[in-house]
Amino acid sequence: MKKILSIIIPLTALAFVFAGCSDMNEKHELFMEEGERIYIGKVDSLKVFPGENCVNLRFWASDPRVKSVGFYWTPYSDSLLTDIKKTSPVDSFEVFIGEASGSNPIQEGSYMLKAVTYDNAGHSSIPYETTMTIYGDRYRSTLTNRVLSSMEYTNETGSLSLYFAGPLNEQDMGIEISYADRDGNTQKEVIPNAEITSPVTFTNVDVEKGVFYRTMFLPEPTAIDTFFTDFSPIEIVEVVNVALNKPVQTSGNYNSKYIGPNAVDGIISEASRWLSARSGEHWIEIDLEEEYTINAIKTWTGSGGFNSPTVNFSFQAEINGEWVNILEITGNSDPQFAAVFSEVTTSKVRYFVPDYSGNMIRLFEIEVLATIRY
Repeated sequence: MKKILSIIIPLTALAFVFAGCSDMNEKHELFMEEGERIYIGKVDSLKVFPGENCVNLRFWASDPRVKSVGFYWTPYSDSLLTDIKKTSPVDSFEVFIGEASGSNPIQEGSYMLKAVTYDNAGHSSIPYETTMTIYGDRYRSTLTNRVLSSMEYTNETGSLSLYFAGPLNEQDMGIEISYADRDGNTQKEVIPNAEITSPVTFTNVDVEKGVFYRTMFLPEPTAIDTFFTDFSPIEIVEVVNVALNKPVQTSGNYNSKYIGPNAVDGIISEASRWLSARSGEHWIEIDLEEEYTINAIKTWTGSGGFNSPTVNFSFQAEINGEWVNILEITGNSDPQFAAVFSEVTTSKVRYFVPDYSGNMIRLFEIEVLATIRY
């Protein structure tokens, strides 16, 4: 038995050897029939510049055999084949794929991009692989306008100053302002972050035609398209002294030098005051000449400086032909008085001082403030 076994084992092994040689011969014959597979050089480098439903690709292919490059992107299994003509081994090539408003946009999303080179003999390279992100309406819908912190407007010059908060994120590149000037021309100004000072100022602005702004974003540093939020209107608010240089009447004057108009001429000086009589009720009535919605007053009183505060007084508005108290102040000790109150619409106001000992008015100036919204 031992001799039989010793003979069977080598014969079996020999059978496997013959079988293995037979398989190898068949594969070799098949390889000889198909020929050797030749790969040409692949793309050396590929840069992706994404945009709105499109992409710009810049690539290098140093192998002189390369005559065309195919680009394939998944998950949508789209492709593009482009011919190239090389004049130098260091030539770069660019191809633009897709268009936001055309018939062949690339759908928004993230893709695996493969680039395969080809020669004129049917040979190809192994793929060069990278990723790309395409942007569109979905990205735009996530954008919000930068915060407008405050503004200042001067109607006389049409000067508008806007104070913006800082960028929302690294993609926030700046703002665009749209407005009409007082000559009837539409103005649009793009202001990058580096130029957004505090404040951003415009002149000759016709605010009655509206002022609008939007924020611009670059989704990534290599993107070729800038995305904008929708335009937002800016509420233009101006605080105006509506009593300035308006007609006045008074209960009486101390003399002909210190008369009522001095209190609304915009000048705060010793020589430009209204002085009332020494005793009795005193008042100064201001005709605003049209209706305003007012919400604040300021007064300055004194002699040789800010002193001699009016202790007790009322600020009144004419409503339906009657004087209505808007403020009733007692025990005032501030010669530079200021107060804000609920908005009142009127065309006439009155500063009224009742009869009490030492109630003479020494008024440098009175301001009646209205907040005007455009």
